[in-house]
Amino acid sequence: MRATADTLPPSPEESSGVWAFGRAELDDHRRELRVDGHPVPLEAKPYSLLRVLVQRAGETLSKDELIDAVWPGRVVTEGVLAKCVTKLRSALRDDEQQIIRTVHGYGYRLAAEVTAHIVAAGRQSWSPQAGDTVPTRPNWRFARELHSGGFGKVWLAEHLKTHELRVFKFAADGAELHALKREITLYRLLKDSLGDRARIVRTLDWNIDEPPYFTEAEYVAGGNLIEWCEAQGGAANVARADRVEIIARIADALAAAHSVGVLHKDLKPANVLIEPVASGCPAVRLVDFGSGRALEPERLAALGITRLGLTQTQVSGDSTSGTPYYLAPELLAGKPVTVRADIYALGVMLYQFLVGDFRAPLAPGWERDIAPDLDRGTGAIEDELLREDIAAAADVDPERRLGDIAELARRLRALPERARQRVNERAEAETEQRHKVERLRWQVRRRWLLALCAVFAIAAVAVTSLYLRVQREAAIEKAVNSFLTDDLLAAADPYATQRSDLRVREVLDRARDSVQERFAGRPAEEAAIRTTLGNSYRGIGDYKKAQVQFARALELIAASEGEGSARAFDLRRRLADIAVDDTRYDDAKKAYAALLADVQARDGMDSVAVLDLRLAQARLDLRQGHDEAAAKSLEMLLPSARERLGARSVSTLAALSDYGQALRNTAHFDQAEAAYQEVYRARRERFGETHSLTLETLQHLAQLERSRDRLDKAVELEKTVVAGREKTFGREHQETQNALNELASMYQDQKKYDLAEPLFREVLATRERTLGERHEHTRNSMNNLALLLSLEGNLDESEALFRRVLAIETQLLGADDLQVLILMHNLAGLERDRKQYDAAIALHREVVERATRTLAPDRPELGLFLAGYARTLQAQKHFAEADDAFVRARAILVAAYGREHARVVKLDQMRKALYQEWGRPMPAME
Repeated sequence: MRATADTLPPSPEESSGVWAFGRAELDDHRRELRVDGHPVPLEAKPYSLLRVLVQRAGETLSKDELIDAVWPGRVVTEGVLAKCVTKLRSALRDDEQQIIRTVHGYGYRLAAEVTAHIVAAGRQSWSPQAGDTVPTRPNWRFARELHSGGFGKVWLAEHLKTHELRVFKFAADGAELHALKREITLYRLLKDSLGDRARIVRTLDWNIDEPPYFTEAEYVAGGNLIEWCEAQGGAANVARADRVEIIARIADALAAAHSVGVLHKDLKPANVLIEPVASGCPAVRLVDFGSGRALEPERLAALGITRLGLTQTQVSGDSTSGTPYYLAPELLAGKPVTVRADIYALGVMLYQFLVGDFRAPLAPGWERDIAPDLDRGTGAIEDELLREDIAAAADVDPERRLGDIAELARRLRALPERARQRVNERAEAETEQRHKVERLRWQVRRRWLLALCAVFAIAAVAVTSLYLRVQREAAIEKAVNSFLTDDLLAAADPYATQRSDLRVREVLDRARDSVQERFAGRPAEEAAIRTTLGNSYRGIGDYKKAQVQFARALELIAASEGEGSARAFDLRRRLADIAVDDTRYDDAKKAYAALLADVQARDGMDSVAVLDLRLAQARLDLRQGHDEAAAKSLEMLLPSARERLGARSVSTLAALSDYGQALRNTAHFDQAEAAYQEVYRARRERFGETHSLTLETLQHLAQLERSRDRLDKAVELEKTVVAGREKTFGREHQETQNALNELASMYQDQKKYDLAEPLFREVLATRERTLGERHEHTRNSMNNLALLLSLEGNLDESEALFRRVLAIETQLLGADDLQVLILMHNLAGLERDRKQYDAAIALHREVVERATRTLAPDRPELGLFLAGYARTLQAQKHFAEADDAFVRARAILVAAYGREHARVVKLDQMRKALYQEWGRPMPAME
């Protein structure tokens, strides 16, 4: 019969039998080739190649496909494959190439008719003994058996000379070999996709060519979780905090595997190995993916990994391989496996670890084993929360189970904070219940009074200075007070609105709608109210509504007092500042220029108003990324500001802070620190430790430490900023969100992706909800999360975010803006990770060309763009071009940071790797 996909299994590792073709027979039981009925000697590799060809007879198989099948995981040239084909043709007496046809430029095809008799593969009878030599490893001796059963025997072996220990896992034919190959494939997928983030036991080598088949892996001295606990005197003797953290770390490892589409499917304590540490909680490694599954097989092809042990398609009705204690109920019912199966298993392990018994089943009544002890205070609440976590992870219904294993890790690590929060919530609820009736109105009014007072604090000062100096100041003051009392506070009254959950923005909107009718025919009063509303909208970050209010106020003042009046000028300045806040930089630039021309014509070139506007223009340069221009302007303006405005005035300190940022951005770190420290001392003395301006400067110092690669210090400072802002403003305020974003970026620099990702996601969600997707801060969050996801290997979500924010940035800022170039650079790196080299190189070239044209030649960003370009050129084997880009990048980065900076050291390491791959000696570095 003709061999087809319907008559033969899809891959050579999944079956054995006898194949007859022409004058030959391939007997897989005897591992023998017979021609004209007589055995013909055949080496292992030609035999494996023939086995692949006969099972897929009639198909043209590419050279790469054959190399991956016969030499999995090895680097083999096409010449080795050609020699193997030659030996095979000689054994088959196929001198005229009628059996094995060469498809020039592509591969080979078995052209003969094939008849197959397929049978189940038999099991090997080989059994090692302690002291025996490991097959094909003459310097290794078996020490002791670690495990037997399931998918093979597992032995510990010792090197005769070095006494190094390694673990060998053996498999017979059939299911054991299939599982072994699957484990090899999934190991390669995890390692190639995640690198050091793959918290798995390293597989060092394998033999799947001839029996006995095995893998060779590193030895983890702590043993598995059960053995490690026994060494501590039992699971109950392990500190409870460590038990919780170990489960969280297992969740981290699984979350990383899930992020690249790999399920474990046999998670249990015996498959978690413990790395002992001198003190503190130990690290964990996952082992035994023999039952695992790849949810996204296309990743294998993208990474060039052959699907050993994985069928070409996955169907529902996965096998129920696994350990009964930890097997999700839906798998027992024959339903498809999902990530929730691993989550269920970890939920069971969390329960067992907490009760101190890994044999305890999660049976009805399990909650009593983790019953709250009312004498334990907050500890009792933690017990309650842990019961909720176990229930959420191990729910019998997969749809009601946690959908993300990383969420379990986040819950466990936040346990003390969650317990304190619940205690506080209950205490508050009890107090509220006792005093609900008598205090309801006062509590609501007080809450809104506090919120509105905070929002209007700046507005009140501004309005007073703007309007109360005119002849009608009494009428305006009365109008403002009436508006605050009758409109604004009335809009927040729950008895009038029948709502007690109004937000400040809703209150402002309700009050705004009454302004035109209430103050009709009174332009001065209406302008005052609209200025108040504009300042308030600006205070909550709603810049578009603030602009509308300021613009209407300007119309009223211009019509009643003239465009040249002091009030009109003040409102024009507010509109210019709002344009900066709203990232409408071209509008702001034009507005400042017009204001400056008017002031110079009115007051002369040397007025305080001119100085103030020039400081504003320098700040605009800084916001646009023109750091050198901003630094130069501020250096020239600061002496005048100190003299005429006062060394510790709000305006002078703001300008000095801007100067520090410009110096930091241009890598003048010592000068930047001096500026920041001066600002910090002055603001701390004037406002106190927790004032928003003091915390702002502390954040600048944290960012400076980050720029210097002093990440531990940076994180310590930024945590202080987060705590201070959350206490003052609350969690969702933009200042707190800004600090959380910075903290997440620092975690990312430390490669603590598990800590960075939830913060980045929280900040993006909050900013999209409160600021909209086009806001500068929201776009920054999209870029940050996209970059982190690419580092984690989540390329699909990363690319979607990159392209989304790039379209917005280009529309708003123009193609040459530095932020746009950074996004294009990040997207090019993502395309490189996807091995889409042509697209990556096109993006890199455009970024370098635009940056060279628009940035100063010593800007460090240009060096970073060139370094990324070099990496992509190297990946496509354009070694000479890559080296040229590395050299150019190094010159820029050395000039910016110095030779000892971490970025320069990393660049030198990358260039060294280039020359090693190139096969040439690396020239001495300057």
